Amino acid sequence: MINRYSLVDDESGLTIGKSLDLVGLTGNLIGTVGDENFHKIMLIHFRYNVEFVAYCKEKKISINNIEITILDHEENPIGSYYFVLRESL
Repeated sequence: MINRYSLVDDESGLTIGKSLDLVGLTGNLIGTVGDENFHKIMLIHFRYNVEFVAYCKEKKISINNIEITILDHEENPIGSYYFVLRESL
């Protein structure tokens, strides 16, 4: 199976993980918390990158800003979208 998307931590530049598919990038899923609306994006069959998990445990970091990267058929990046998370991970 070919991953079509990757999630990248903006601060470290490390790949958080990869996904086979993604739903909501077009803005068709809107969530509301209190009086704030936000885009809901779901990564289908997401798998964490083992190196990134080890890095997080060692550095005890939190993730605030991410890039969703679109991958070609060889899993090379061909474009990305920058996002600020509503809550840190």
